[in-house]
Amino acid sequence: PREFNALGRFSMGISDYVPIRRGYWLVLGLLMMALGQLLAGAIFITGDFTRVYGTTVLIGFSYGMLWSITPTITSEMWGVKNFAQNWGWVLLAAAATTYAFNGMAGSFYDHEALTHPGLPDGEEPNPNDCEGHVCFQKAYFTAAGLCVLGAIIAAILAPRTHYGKKPSGLSADKEGNDESAIIAGMAIRQKEIENFERHGASLSTTKQSQVLE
Repeated sequence: PREFNALGRFSMGISDYVPIRRGYWLVLGLLMMALGQLLAGAIFITGDFTRVYGTTVLIGFSYGMLWSITPTITSEMWGVKNFAQNWGWVLLAAAATTYAFNGMAGSFYDHEALTHPGLPDGEEPNPNDCEGHVCFQKAYFTAAGLCVLGAIIAAILAPRTHYGKKPSGLSADKEGNDESAIIAGMAIRQKEIENFERHGASLSTTKQSQVLE
């Protein structure tokens, strides 16, 4: 449901206050999505459709988590200078894979329709319709497997993301090179400002003396 999609997005505000790297929230969201896809596929096997609501809640919540934390991770890994371009690539990848996986799910359905055609009352079997749990089962399980694969990749890249809140007692080495790079950049910037002020003051004095002469 849309309400739990929105709740999943709001929940990621906690990532600013928990001392773990933000990439692991992405892993959690993907694993939750995988679980939701597995439960959805299991519903078609057991025929217990009373669990549909709980499954959609889980999928909607994890979907909101993923789309909320991804922009932050994108800006942290590649910087805010080119964020608009990088985020455009992320959206393009999502749109392209959605189109591809929709086609894949449709091909699964069409394939199963050949062996499990729909049988309307008083009509001939329709090869374009599929009947039974196998019609959608393969698509859900494939989606779950891809979510697990995404979680593995996210877990590998998670150490490159930032902490929402730096753990107490964390050394600079454990924090990574990001903090050192920021400090070094600030030091270079301070030297540039000092040089500018020194040379600017010299230039002003020289011009004043020329005017007086």
